[in-house]
Amino acid sequence: MRWVTASYLRYPHLMGDRLVFVADDDVWLVPADGGQARRLTADHRPARRPRLSPDGNTLAWISTRTGSPEAFVMPADGGESRQLSYFGSETTFGLGFDPAGRVVVATAAGQPVTSDRWAWAIDPAPDGDPAPQRLPFGPVTGIAWADSGAVLVSAGLYRELAYWKRYRGGTA
Repeated sequence: MRWVTASYLRYPHLMGDRLVFVADDDVWLVPADGGQARRLTADHRPARRPRLSPDGNTLAWISTRTGSPEAFVMPADGGESRQLSYFGSETTFGLGFDPAGRVVVATAAGQPVTSDRWAWAIDPAPDGDPAPQRLPFGPVTGIAWADSGAVLVSAGLYRELAYWKRYRGGTA
């Protein structure tokens, strides 16, 4: 793949015959077999974890264009973007799409500690229900759905920033 050698691609996501990634703080789209990449956003604000919907028609990503990280969506072929989430938390990050086509994000917004990042599903349709639905999986760092309906959830080990208080040595 000739375009990989001259590029610095972050958060690549391959769906079907298309690849989305972040470069120069914006989201780009390129055919999986190579070719000319198209810039889909022009915020020049940090973007993270772009993901294409299972049907390939919608693109979701996390952007800090409004200050804190929030979920945004747009048609995968380009067009107007819309902000989906309004958590206002620095802990918000994208997890992708669920089988129903909803955007899934994780955040510790409203939780007593930053390690409790719960998954939320948001309908990306312009005429859909904009209220986030909290998913019943507990704190998560990753999630995947199988065609059979099975759900795989990962929960990372987080430490609070003050974990070192009263540290006397001897633990790893």
